Amino acid sequence: MSQVTSIKEQWSEGKTISEIARAVSVDRNTVYKYTQMTDFSKAVALYVPRGCMLDKHRDEIIAMLKEERKWFHKQRYTVLATT
Repeated sequence: MSQVTSIKEQWSEGKTISEIARAVSVDRNTVYKYTQMTDFSKAVALYVPRGCMLDKHRDEIIAMLKEERKWFHKQRYTVLATT
């Protein structure tokens, strides 16, 4: 953060972006980015829990797996039934 502070101070003194970049040893695009920023707080990503894609078909799948238990073992679906 001290580097950002240094960039902001030098910018307010009237130095050019190229001069600041050389003095701080960063790319001039980075200097430009920090001179344009007003809010330095990190953006917090909002976590939105999503359901499973199969949730809307859950009852149908469970019914199919219960039905297939009646079948001969070689005719069953190739999935392990856990319920």
